[in-house]
Amino acid sequence: KALGIVRQNDTLFGGTIAENISFFDAGVALDTVQTAAASAQILDDIDEMPMKFQSLIGDMGSALSGGQKQRLLLARALYSEPSALILDEGTANLDPETEAKVVDVIKNLKMIRITVTHRVLINEHADSVYRLRSGILERVSHA
Repeated sequence: KALGIVRQNDTLFGGTIAENISFFDAGVALDTVQTAAASAQILDDIDEMPMKFQSLIGDMGSALSGGQKQRLLLARALYSEPSALILDEGTANLDPETEAKVVDVIKNLKMIRITVTHRVLINEHADSVYRLRSGILERVSHA
C-alpha cells in the first residue's frame, strides 16, 4: 500500500478490467475500482465497453490502445491508495488532452509523486525538477 508505480511498458493480465485494476484483490471493492478508474481518466472508456468492469482483457491487453493500457495501469497503481506514486514515463502513451487531465488529478492527490518524463507539461506541475545528464543529477528548477 505504500508505493504505486506505473512504467511505460507495464503488463496487463488476462482477466477482467476490475481484476486488473484491483490487481486480483480477493476482497475487491468496486467503488474503489471505480474511483481509481475515474482518477486515471479511463472510466468513460470502461463505461462504453459492453461488460463495463467485467470486460475481459485479452493477452496483455491486445484489444486496448496504448493510452487505455497506460490509464488502466495508473488506475491499478491508484487502487491501493499508496502514499507514494512513481511514474516512469507513465503518461507517455497518452494524448496531450488526456495527459493534462491525468496530471491535473495526480497533482492534487495527497501523496509523494516522483515522475520520470521527457514531457514538459508534467514538469510544469512539479515542486522540483531534476535532470540526469551524463550520470550527473542536477536540480534545474523549483516551482
